[in-house]
Amino acid sequence: VAWGFKGTGAVLTVDTTVITNNRHISIQREQRSTWVLTITNITMRDRGGYWCQINTIPIRSSMGYLNVVEPPVVEGGDEEVNVNSGDTANLTCRAHGTPHPAIRWIREDYTPIRLTDTILEREVVGSHLTLRDVDYTSAGGYLCIASNGHPPSDSKRIKVKVNFAPEVESSRGTVWAVPGSTVSLTCLYAAHPNPRVDWQKDTSLGPHPVKREYFTITPQDGHPPYTHNTTLHMRNLVFSDFGIYTCSVSNVMGEAQATIILREVLTTTTTTTTTTTMTTRAPTTAHLPPPRQLYGDYDDSAKNLTAPLVFNTFPELAKGVRQDSSSGKAASSSSNHSLHHHLHHLLLLLLVVAPALTRSHSHPYIILIFAVAWQMCVAAS
Repeated sequence: VAWGFKGTGAVLTVDTTVITNNRHISIQREQRSTWVLTITNITMRDRGGYWCQINTIPIRSSMGYLNVVEPPVVEGGDEEVNVNSGDTANLTCRAHGTPHPAIRWIREDYTPIRLTDTILEREVVGSHLTLRDVDYTSAGGYLCIASNGHPPSDSKRIKVKVNFAPEVESSRGTVWAVPGSTVSLTCLYAAHPNPRVDWQKDTSLGPHPVKREYFTITPQDGHPPYTHNTTLHMRNLVFSDFGIYTCSVSNVMGEAQATIILREVLTTTTTTTTTTTMTTRAPTTAHLPPPRQLYGDYDDSAKNLTAPLVFNTFPELAKGVRQDSSSGKAASSSSNHSLHHHLHHLLLLLLVVAPALTRSHSHPYIILIFAVAWQMCVAAS
């Protein structure tokens, strides 16, 4: 059994002997009828057709093909592209590998790619990336990534720098503070190339610049790029510190400003005064309550009515004493006298219960009872 390489026509091995000078070639015979050709440290030069041949009559052979794959490699290193706001930026990325790699573009902060004012894409496929009508949001890092299904993939970073006029906005339009306190006034701005930042205070003589040691400039991480904070710090505020402050940002592309008003918080002081007041009382007339009326043992306060106290004015009747019945005149006189006695008791009862009836608003009935009792007394006498 012999092995050979079709690309060069050279015989590599015969039986278990290596004929070629290629040190990456070796041959092993396994069992009785199997010969295995081994190629180590494969390179692209090893790609091609290989045959094995049996020296019989007639000769028999078999053909195989070795396909060598190569992970992608991006050509060139990191780049920078400078463009003015409103212009077009063209980015190009080339790579090689086997099979030929595909290229896709993404932003390194994973935000959408702004192709135009109205078109945003998460990913763009192709070796060329065109950004039209760029603005400061288009600035940043772009990655071209090459892959062919055989890792690892390769990539290159292209940084886009956009030159644009400053844009400034204040964190708050009006800031309130009390005298003696500490306050910070902040403006957020974006600009490229690096701008000059100044603070001014309006006075009666015109704008007065603030010394640079009184404010700081702090870069902001993330997107959009070129954004910074400038903060004016003031301590122990006095009356002259209050007023209108302006932060100005300028570069070769233009200038922008933002205004912040620092106003004083008016505080009210409350004074407590102790005053001694002499009060003269006018003479008053004491009004005593009317005397409580007691009828029998009726208590007006306790609202308790018990049996009235009745005096027996005719004890002889109570003892059952009667006159002699032999005389009709005496009997008639005694009968009249007995009736008069009972009516007299009825009047006494009315006198006792009258106050209670009066409190229960029974005046018409009291008058009627008294009228009947009086007529009976008159008739009896």
